[in-house]
Amino acid sequence: DGEYFSFPFIRGERSLQTSAGPIIRKDWLEDLGLSMPETVQEWHDVLKAFKEKKGASAPLSFSASSFYKMDILESAYKTSTSFYPDGGKIKYGPLDKSYKEFVKEMAKWYKEGLLDKNIASTDSKALDAKVLNDNTGATYGYVSSGIGKWMSAKKAGSKMRLVAAPYPVLNKGDKPSRYSKSVSRYNNFAA
Repeated sequence: DGEYFSFPFIRGERSLQTSAGPIIRKDWLEDLGLSMPETVQEWHDVLKAFKEKKGASAPLSFSASSFYKMDILESAYKTSTSFYPDGGKIKYGPLDKSYKEFVKEMAKWYKEGLLDKNIASTDSKALDAKVLNDNTGATYGYVSSGIGKWMSAKKAGSKMRLVAAPYPVLNKGDKPSRYSKSVSRYNNFAA
């Protein structure tokens, strides 16, 4: 009869505005006496500790189908891998000067073995295995299909504790920001 029905979910409450973001091994942070990383440099140092002291072969990993989730890092550089709105204009991230800095930093992390060497071919099952077998200490995911899934599937006796981590910034005191791929607006929030 020409009518459309929907059940909208209005995320008015700030705590509901984030359903996905960076995830980190809180138990590893505690074991190593490390604080939750906030800056890109702190993330680098934490991932290096995960590799060297926890034996993580892929300290930071994503599934290839969600590779665009690198925006958790590129957002520190106030850019995006795609088009994004900025002050009433539409910009293309890879043309930004800051995007080059982001790529340089990620190349450094890759060379140091902080990014999963198989990041371009890791599927969701491989990522599950990396998280559940202590090969990955940080990733991107959703509350239910990420943290909830992995915490429910962890091995008996495992001390693994996954928690949401803040989106990185370049300098202490900067406000975390991220360009959402799913909506056409700029979002400011911390995970």
